[in-house]
Amino acid sequence: MAEAFSGMTDVLIGYDTDLHFENGDLMLTSGIDYIERELYKLLITYAGDWKTDYSIGASPDAFIGEQNTREMGIVLKDYLRENLRATVTPASLEVRVVPTDYSSISVFIDVFVQNADITTVPFTFDFVTGSLKLTKRDEKVTPTKSSQTLIINDNSSKKRSNKYWDTIRDGYTTN
Repeated sequence: MAEAFSGMTDVLIGYDTDLHFENGDLMLTSGIDYIERELYKLLITYAGDWKTDYSIGASPDAFIGEQNTREMGIVLKDYLRENLRATVTPASLEVRVVPTDYSSISVFIDVFVQNADITTVPFTFDFVTGSLKLTKRDEKVTPTKSSQTLIINDNSSKKRSNKYWDTIRDGYTTN
């Protein structure tokens, strides 16, 4: 059986968001690895960033400052499922969310391919900082000197209003 998505090939963009080279040539990716990287690329992309289609993008940044509640988890899950679905066609996609602490939620994007193994794309989103912690190891490129987990799209240095964090901070103010 041929690997699912084996006909789809693209330039390899590492989970560190850099282009990678081997012997002076751009590295390529295909198959399930291609789909996993496409999903990650959309998670760090805002709608409107792609000139070919302004609707492409699934960055969860719109959820920065929201409370990590069951209801917000369902909204985030539906948002991701809707914005990532076209990427995996003809396969199917399911999104699972699991709160991990007061500000973080683990997300598992499951891709089901007919007559092939399932692949799961995991990451953690922080509602306070907006950071995505990608927990998938990048086996095709040289590992970084730091841990396997890469933190990208960290908005903690931006001066953006964050109603959730402001509520927590204001609740602990002492005189």
